[in-house]
Amino acid sequence: MSNYTFRLAEECDAEMVNHWVSENPQISLEEVRAGSKEQNPSTLYFIVERDGVPVVFAPVYPQWTFAHLGFSPESSAETRKQALRTLVDGTIAMAIQMGNVRELTALTLPEFPVARFAVEQLGFEWEPRQLIRLDINKLLPKQS
Repeated sequence: MSNYTFRLAEECDAEMVNHWVSENPQISLEEVRAGSKEQNPSTLYFIVERDGVPVVFAPVYPQWTFAHLGFSPESSAETRKQALRTLVDGTIAMAIQMGNVRELTALTLPEFPVARFAVEQLGFEWEPRQLIRLDINKLLPKQS
């Protein structure tokens, strides 16, 4: 029976990681950059080995996600835009102050005006890849 182990990458893994990335046309330069220490200083590289032989690696980095926005129903469009700009600026400041988080994401839809504003005016970019999500809370035992 095969033995799979999980570990942090070490310096000696760098050549293997670079080779695997260069040989895989499905990994874009943007993805490589996102997983770099320069772009995301908290990036950790994890490796899984099968019987002591590396099989897969993944750079993992923290990011903060706006799950949704709750605007005052009485606020004007202009007030909402300035409030969102202030929210993003404040969140960026907190991300930098509290650690090495260097990426903000938002769950939204292209038809939402606030999403278009975030892209056009605040520097957000549409992610061409499709998000998949694992809610770790669902894997934990229920608390009574």
